[in-house]
Amino acid sequence: MTAGMISLYKTLSLGFAYPQEGNWIMFEGLLSACGDLLEGDLSSAMRDFKSSFLANRHRVRDMESEYLRVFDMGGMISPYETEHLHEKISRKPFELADIAGFYQAFGFDVSDGAEHREPVDHIAVELEFMALLAYKESYAEEKHQNEHLAIVREAQKKFLHDHLARWGFFYCSRIREIECEDYYKRLGTVLHAVLTAECETHGLDVAGYEKEINRDASSGMIDEELSCGQQLPAGGI
Repeated sequence: MTAGMISLYKTLSLGFAYPQEGNWIMFEGLLSACGDLLEGDLSSAMRDFKSSFLANRHRVRDMESEYLRVFDMGGMISPYETEHLHEKISRKPFELADIAGFYQAFGFDVSDGAEHREPVDHIAVELEFMALLAYKESYAEEKHQNEHLAIVREAQKKFLHDHLARWGFFYCSRIREIECEDYYKRLGTVLHAVLTAECETHGLDVAGYEKEINRDASSGMIDEELSCGQQLPAGGI
């Protein structure tokens, strides 16, 4: 299942990023790669999304316009985690620093030179980071690096709890509610299935995350160390 999660997270990351022909070429390979590795709700959701993707494969330009209409500044739903904070002004710098700390600890670089570069709290960037953690988990399993494996799994759980799951379920619910292309509706269903599966794997309460976001302004990084990787060995994993 770990191999399937790598492909799933990469597919979701590309799907929620700004539509580009290069991304969609990568889609085709990823959809084939993870299709045989999934089961249950995940398999069904991915099958439905693949159907929608193939139906829209020739419409990259149209999907660019749809992306801007739905997700761009002033659009129907923000793809940035910190825009969904109740205490946005006071909490945003701390949340961004915490997210960046996770990335730095595991050698995840959000390149300044990348086309359509997004801030660290964009949904596509957070999903790409989870793909990296899934890869590191798979590598540590293969090499029987139990200490590294424990560190990666703890990071997955912490990042889900502190960030991706904490707003991701709300993000999926908003996609269900708004008027947008079926492509994004089905992609949101895949994301919901992935978050549900991952929370269950890590013993996190799905029902709690599915409630509307309500972060306590007194919790989080202000009173804690960065939640990521302080025990990470030199050189990473």
